[in-house]
Amino acid sequence: MRADSLTGSLVKYFSFFYFGGQKMATRSVLLTFFFLLPDLFFRLYRHIKIIFSQNEQTFINYVFLCIINNSKMVRLKTEDKREAILKATLLLVNSNGFHAAPMSKIATNAGVSAGTIYLYFQNKEDLVNTLYRELKAKFSGHALYGFNPEAPVKKGFEVIWNNILRYKLSEPDEATFIEQCDNTPMVTDASREVGLKAVQPLYDLWERGQQEGIIKPLCRPMLYAFSLFPMIYVAGIYTKEGKELSREAIDAAFGASWDAIRT
Repeated sequence: MRADSLTGSLVKYFSFFYFGGQKMATRSVLLTFFFLLPDLFFRLYRHIKIIFSQNEQTFINYVFLCIINNSKMVRLKTEDKREAILKATLLLVNSNGFHAAPMSKIATNAGVSAGTIYLYFQNKEDLVNTLYRELKAKFSGHALYGFNPEAPVKKGFEVIWNNILRYKLSEPDEATFIEQCDNTPMVTDASREVGLKAVQPLYDLWERGQQEGIIKPLCRPMLYAFSLFPMIYVAGIYTKEGKELSREAIDAAFGASWDAIRT
């Protein structure tokens, strides 16, 4: 039965029940409706006095409003389950690695049944790649915050460098997952391409710096390794030990990173 037909039937039934068929309604009909739409039933029950005082058209509008609100609650619960699955995947992979994170254990940690995962993701590879792409998009938003592509090369790099450091310190779980994904064959080429596009402005900045003779003529992986990997490593150490980086230490670390790639 189509959703609009079902909704129409419900409205007609309630209209008949409250405005002409109260005496004909049976307990079995009420119980049937109770098990079909418990949320809607209790909302109607809480407002029964208000409903009885209204005309038929007002009542029908009220029923439609309850159905719409109930639909929103279902969508909210659906999004909650999806987020729980993604969060469980992130934490389990970070703790045990990809191979020791089976779908059954992810489902258990997420508080859902094993079959529920397949309502949102085709398989484990799809789940991991979806999470990777979403985190990369979030990382990009952090890394490029306040970045002006027209700014001088050193200034632009400093903005991105500090943003990445703050992200590593504030979101260590997400940062660890991304790093693991960067080194696993489970992440597809298509997902890696999405990941590369997330930091394309940084690559464009380096290319402009090379054209201006400011950045050493090194390939992207080497520039990334010399200028960002040391900072990422230090951020990881400080996060594990629960320490805070002083402003002086951060400035010194940036100076070392810049010296590693400038001409």
